[in-house]
This record gives sequence, C-alpha cells and structure tokens, in this order.
Amino acid sequence: MRETFKIARGAVGSPDAGAPHVYLRLTADNGMEGWGEARPSPKWSYETLETVTTTLRNYLIPAILGADPSDLSNPSDLTDLHRRMESEIAPGVTVGQPVAKSAIDMAAHDLVCHAKGQSLQSFFGGQKEIWPMGFIISADSVQDAEVRAGNAAARGFTVLKVKVGRNTPCPPTIIPVCASCAAIPKSLSHWMNRSSHRKIWNRCSAWNALTHL
Repeated sequence: MRETFKIARGAVGSPDAGAPHVYLRLTADNGMEGWGEARPSPKWSYETLETVTTTLRNYLIPAILGADPSDLSNPSDLTDLHRRMESEIAPGVTVGQPVAKSAIDMAAHDLVCHAKGQSLQSFFGGQKEIWPMGFIISADSVQDAEVRAGNAAARGFTVLKVKVGRNTPCPPTIIPVCASCAAIPKSLSHWMNRSSHRKIWNRCSAWNALTHL
C-alpha cells in the first residue's frame, strides 16, 4: 500500500503492515483453474486472517471437493456450492463466515468464466469492454478530500468512491463528496457511509444528504 488507509474504526492497511489477503485456487478435473480472494479485517468484520484460513482449510475446502460448478451456467444459481459450504458452516445472523465463503464464490466464477472463454462482467450480461478503476477517498476534512481528489485526477482517475458519515449533522458529512466531485469534473462518484456511524443515518437523513449533491 502507498499510504495508510483508515476507516471509522481505524487503520485497515499501511505501507509497513500491508493488508491481509487470502488467495484461493480451485482446480477442475480437466486442469482448468479459478482464483478467488478473501480480504478479512477485524475492523469491519468478525473474521480475521487466521479464522478465514482455518475455516477454508478445515471446513469449506473439504466440503466442496468433487462439487460440479456447472450450475453456474445460471449466474444466480450457486445452489450446490452453497449447500455444501452451509452444511459445514451454518448461516446465522449473516451467511456464516461470509468473507471465507466469498473466496470460493469468486474462484468458482473465475473457473467457469475461463471455461467459457469470457470475462466475469460479460458472464453477468455486461456489455462494456473496459471498466475504469476507482479511487477511494477517506478524508477527515473538506480540504483533505479536495487534495486527494485532485491527486487522483492528476493520475487519470475519473471514478471516486468517497467514504462519508462522521459524527456531525448530515449536511456537513456530504461536503467531502461535493469537494471531491468538484476536483474531478464529470466524475462518477459512489459514496459509502462509515459503518460505525450508522446511528446518524436513516431514510430521511440519507434523502436530505442526496439533495446536497
């Protein structure tokens, strides 16, 4: 990582510490491969690098060995794969170890797309040949947001993902978004509420925030 990345609960990656990832490779009986990844962090989930690793090795991978991913011919149908995983790690309030399970989902989709000779976005019906890479902005002030957005523009980014939702009334929380958009004319922005500040957001406050964009 080029710089420390912070969310509301603290840093989730830095140039020194990096960011924990678990990479998973699925190999079919015909030799074709699919790759997936899990990005655990106790800052946003109850899953950690250690729990993802042991969950995959001791439960999920043994459960899916021999599975037929042909059901992925229908993008919405992961029945066999999910049935096998949930037989080992039952769903609770969430789907049950979702970060670990997502690595298998990704790898299965990658495997099927390789077999079909198509990209994942075309597999799901997308038509675009190229998707622009987004730049994430997590700023503590309007000035910081503008500087980061300006730096992103100078590097050629046209898509911003702006994290908002601090312990302030709703309208000020949207200011970093406006500042960032101003720094990149005609930019496409996606804004995300910081999960630890959900209490200040509801349907009414979200709608009010949208009117400031």
